[in-house]
Amino acid sequence: GTPLINSLSELTALERLFGTQKPPMIRRLLADVAPDVPPKTRLTLPVYLRPRHATQYRRAMEQFDEWLKDELAKRMEDGEAERQAQRSLAAEALVKIGYLRRLVGVAKTYAAVDWISRAVRVGEPVVVFCEHSEVISRIHKMLKRQNIPQVTVRGSTPKKQRQVSVDKFQRGEVAVFIGTKAAHTGITLTR
Repeated sequence: GTPLINSLSELTALERLFGTQKPPMIRRLLADVAPDVPPKTRLTLPVYLRPRHATQYRRAMEQFDEWLKDELAKRMEDGEAERQAQRSLAAEALVKIGYLRRLVGVAKTYAAVDWISRAVRVGEPVVVFCEHSEVISRIHKMLKRQNIPQVTVRGSTPKKQRQVSVDKFQRGEVAVFIGTKAAHTGITLTR
């Protein structure tokens, strides 16, 4: 880990402690402190959207106002949906990017599950990070249908259950660990 100075007062305290305006910083590499942790494996897998998802994505991109109102109307009562749409359209660029990312995430679940199940069949453990609850739910359901053992850690997962999930994955009781940002820090997945 590399220490980060969070405020001017922390920098000032370090300068006083070391008697210099350039206090030393310590940088420790993962390989130096945990040599047993294997390197990350990253894979880029091109995914072509199914026609239904491509149409939905294109409509959201080209006719965002109409698409957002329709999408919110499916999820909320009329008056609430209209108010939410108006608030959202006020910050349209950020909202649009968020919705488009969710749509693409949902569209990629089929390819992700296909890849995950192939890896599990050849004996590889798999760690999956997702951002949207809908994506996690879809991946979970599809893997369950294939009888692939898995654990999920979300923001709503109690701390005790998070550790139980980590332990199950580490011991090899489940093949797949699915997590959100809640699982990005504070846990160790060396398997």
